[in-house]
Amino acid sequence: MYLEDIQSYYEGLCELHQDILHNTNSRRAFFRLQSMGEMTQLPNNAGDVMVMIERFNGRAIGEYDANKLQQFVTIRFAKLLAIPADGDFEQALVDCLDDSYLIMLDFVSKMRFDFEADNCSWLKYVDFKSMSWSEFQGPIIERHYGWDLVVPFIASMPEYRSEKWEAP
Repeated sequence: MYLEDIQSYYEGLCELHQDILHNTNSRRAFFRLQSMGEMTQLPNNAGDVMVMIERFNGRAIGEYDANKLQQFVTIRFAKLLAIPADGDFEQALVDCLDDSYLIMLDFVSKMRFDFEADNCSWLKYVDFKSMSWSEFQGPIIERHYGWDLVVPFIASMPEYRSEKWEAP
């Protein structure tokens, strides 16, 4: 399972989602893991909604001969807190978190839809029943608040590549 395939999939979803519209009118809304070049552009053209690949981690699972990895990609969904005219920041924060939560669930639903339509992509490895999410400690960037979605999936351990090793 390669990170590039996963990131490209989520970037494509960000370009299609009506509340995000990544790369529309030079608005940046999707950010790849460790994308410092993209992150430095944030103050100039960040969208109201941002989706970021926050973490990618994993571990070996099963017996020695199983050759399986359980991997996790964490996707951050963040929405800009609108400054309320009436000064009710508490309600504005609730609304902001609700909006980002619904966008996150739109992505979960789209992933399930895409899996059912074509289970040949990397989505066939996703463990949908083990997805989890939590509110992240905000704000980030400017006044962005929201949720981290953890998507677990199972992959095969890569084969030993003898050509990468010098003979002793």
